[in-house]
Amino acid sequence: MCKFTRSIPVQIQISETYRRFFETLFWVSLCVLAFGIPTSTVFMSVAQFGFGVAVFAVPDYVAKLRRLFSNPVALIWLGLYFLFMLGGFQSADTDYFLKELRTKMPIWVLPVALALMPQLEQKKVHFVLHCFLAGTFLASAAGLYNLLFTDISDYRQLSPMVSHIRLGIYLTFSLFLILRFMLLKKPLRLLPRAVYALLGTAFLLWLFYLNSLTGILFFAILVPAVGLYFLLHNISWPMRRALVVFILIGVTGTAFYLTHTVLSFYRVNDEPFSSLPVYTREGNPYLHDTTLHDTENGNYVWRYLEFAELERAWNLRSTLPYSGNDNKGNVLKATLCRYLASRNLPRDAEGIQALSDKEIHDIENGVPNYLYARSFNIKGRIYETLWEWEAYKGTGDPNGKSLSARVELWKTALRAIGENPGSGYGTGDVRQAIKKQLIQNDSKLVYYGQFGPHNQYLATALALGIPGLLWMLFAFFSPLFFYKKYKPTYLFYTLLGLLLLAALNEDIFETQASVTFFAFAYHMLLADKREDNES
Repeated sequence: MCKFTRSIPVQIQISETYRRFFETLFWVSLCVLAFGIPTSTVFMSVAQFGFGVAVFAVPDYVAKLRRLFSNPVALIWLGLYFLFMLGGFQSADTDYFLKELRTKMPIWVLPVALALMPQLEQKKVHFVLHCFLAGTFLASAAGLYNLLFTDISDYRQLSPMVSHIRLGIYLTFSLFLILRFMLLKKPLRLLPRAVYALLGTAFLLWLFYLNSLTGILFFAILVPAVGLYFLLHNISWPMRRALVVFILIGVTGTAFYLTHTVLSFYRVNDEPFSSLPVYTREGNPYLHDTTLHDTENGNYVWRYLEFAELERAWNLRSTLPYSGNDNKGNVLKATLCRYLASRNLPRDAEGIQALSDKEIHDIENGVPNYLYARSFNIKGRIYETLWEWEAYKGTGDPNGKSLSARVELWKTALRAIGENPGSGYGTGDVRQAIKKQLIQNDSKLVYYGQFGPHNQYLATALALGIPGLLWMLFAFFSPLFFYKKYKPTYLFYTLLGLLLLAALNEDIFETQASVTFFAFAYHMLLADKREDNES
């Protein structure tokens, strides 16, 4: 007679030491990731491998799945990645689709890994965030080293470890992160407040020294928003009054400065033609082209011209030939004339002689306006942006100009979305859709599919259609629908604002550094529970 025995599930005995080892490995991997975001893609890759080992090494999978399914935000972000996977079914470019899936992996890896593992203690969360501050400090220090010990020809060289725009965003986030730690009571504050104040001052100065217009603009928008947050919460009346004054002064001062700067850009030193000089100091006749209206700092570029003198005097002071290009590939003669006009110097031998050796070097490096080469000079960055916009309006040519290329791409993406709003073009075919639409629009933009639309909202709508865009927005705001469960700090809302702003200006899910930063910061800040720990 056969005996049938009922199978009894075998329970795996897991030692506490074994469990703690892999929980520590997970935490260390988070620290490595945080430090690597501003400094090294290698660190980011190694850290994510560490997550995988730590998550699957301890076989308490039922408990892990329970934690995951009790975390709605993680599931929603996992759903967003799943939509990008589904977008591959209508993608003709399979290779690029697979590349996109690899790049976008942090969208689900970070929230799911954090959900599967036991909740981190708040001090450990704070230590991970301090690792990010340390990485941002190192990235800034590397730029400072370049400034002091190398030949800087472009302010973007002040960010050697990560892109200039991205470092500006990291610095902006770090400043609010420092404020968060300064407000904590002593047991949860890892460093003295004086150290945070010193680090915050250094980061703020470096943000402005970088001339990162994106970072500075985001910071200027978020500061009053954070101030209003504190006004609506329980703070003392003297602090409330001081905060109101600070916000009013900041908003009014910023508005006045921007208005004054824009108006000064469009103010033109318009001299009557009859009053223009006829001859240079050397006695050669000037050329005054009054049909061209290009200006630099209000001075017409194509007046006070004597090209023979200009060429002779330039070639005596520079090794770059007058008839060639500057180090950025632009026509050197045009860069030189623009620079002299910005200084209100005649475009002749006298104007060349008035330039310093540093200014000659700046012109060689493609600097067309002396304001652009100044440090702590937001005016120069605003002028540069306005000049690009005016050049685009005048010629319709967006090539070689960051702002105008973005505007051209945004217009093109919107038209492409309008033709297929329901399902989009597929995760791998976003760039092909842009390229096709540019051809249909007879655009002047030279485009080989080398970048996306520089706007994550448009990129997602192109890939997945309007329904996919709505799911992405739902993912962004999902903690607000489950407020009692997550209880985010003010810093989370600041990060959410930064995320929404950055998505307007770049494809935040298109590069490993960008998608990893936002996924890391978003979900780590959700793990930083709000408690009565602020002073």
